[in-house]
Amino acid sequence: MVYRRKSAAGAIAPLERLDLPRAKALRWLWNPGTRRYKVVFDLAEGVHPRRHPDRASDEVPDALVLSEPYLALLSLVSGRAGAAGPGLVQFGIVHRRWPDDEKLVFLSRWHALPG
Repeated sequence: MVYRRKSAAGAIAPLERLDLPRAKALRWLWNPGTRRYKVVFDLAEGVHPRRHPDRASDEVPDALVLSEPYLALLSLVSGRAGAAGPGLVQFGIVHRRWPDDEKLVFLSRWHALPG
């Protein structure tokens, strides 16, 4: 996952990787690294373009914006980006193949950050 901010003046920041939240102290028993990535992976699968073949590649329909995976990812990104103050945020999903082939496969709409 990646995200970027847009200031009130319209300046768009570069895409940044989203660091996943750390698990609580006892979560080491259940492989916390795998669990964090699995949750984000499952949410990203819910908005991935191959799950929505009927839409144009650059359009994000209202039904998708209101879906649980989209809203959960937006919440995760807004929590990170919102700490920098008001503005807009956009998130994306990067498909990564071994060793270093990356492709941006999904880019959300712009969303207002509270502030």
